[in-house]
Formats: sequence, C-alpha cells, structure tokens
Amino acid sequence: MPADEAADHRRRRVRPAARDGAGGGPAATTSDVRHRILLDRLGDEFERDARLRLPEAEALLAHDHAQGTGYANTVVARLDATGDIASAAGRLKLYPNTLRHRLRRIRELFHLDVDDPEVRLAARLELRSAVPAGGSPRRAAPAPAPRGRR
Repeated sequence: MPADEAADHRRRRVRPAARDGAGGGPAATTSDVRHRILLDRLGDEFERDARLRLPEAEALLAHDHAQGTGYANTVVARLDATGDIASAAGRLKLYPNTLRHRLRRIRELFHLDVDDPEVRLAARLELRSAVPAGGSPRRAAPAPAPRGRR
C-alpha cells in the first residue's frame, strides 16, 4: 500500500459504535462500520428534525414512557427478526401468541403498519435511535395521546 494510502487509511480508522459494547475493542476502518455511520447519521436527523419522525412511533414511545409498556421493544424485535414471529418471541422471552397479541394491540392503539415496507423501514430507523439494542427506549417523545385504551 503506498504511503499516502496508508496514511489515509489510518486517518479513517474509527471505533465501532460504543452502544454495541465494543468500546475497548480494536479500531475499525470507516469501511468496516460504514453502515453504522449511515444509521447513526439518520438517527441524528430524527433528533434534529422532529418533522421526520413518524407520529405513530412517537405515540408508541410516549405511551411506553408514560405507561411502562414495552411496545417499542416488541416492534424492534419483530422488525429485527424480519417478521419471524418465533424468533422475535424468543428474543423477548414470550410465547409467539403473546407476541402476536402485542402486535395487534400496537396496530389498534398506534396504527403503526409494519407490514408496509416503507413504514417498516422508517419505523426501524426511528426506533433504532430511540431504543438501544436489547434495551429500553432512550427517548420518550412528546406525542399526541394514543388512540384507544391500553
């Protein structure tokens, strides 16, 4: 590798995202974590411009914060499992029918249609910035009250 490329390569080294628990691990190049950088920047846009956020996801996060429900984690598990109910239920330590019931309640309360591919992508991007992997929501967004009762 030529000297100028090697120097450029060293300048582009970044640590993997701390939220993934790799805080003390070896450095990675931008190429290694480009997807994380892109997703983090999109998450930053959700923080900067509330108009980009889905009102349905905002209502869900606000409901979780106010009521102590785990609806955001339920949606994230379902989306991360790419629709595999058994896998998502296992991640949440639930029975598959319990997960299906929660997903029905989420559709009823918040009208969040995760069967629509574009809504699914937007919801996952927004919830990625609000819900850390395997954790509780970081952001309780001010949102209109959910439709219906819990």
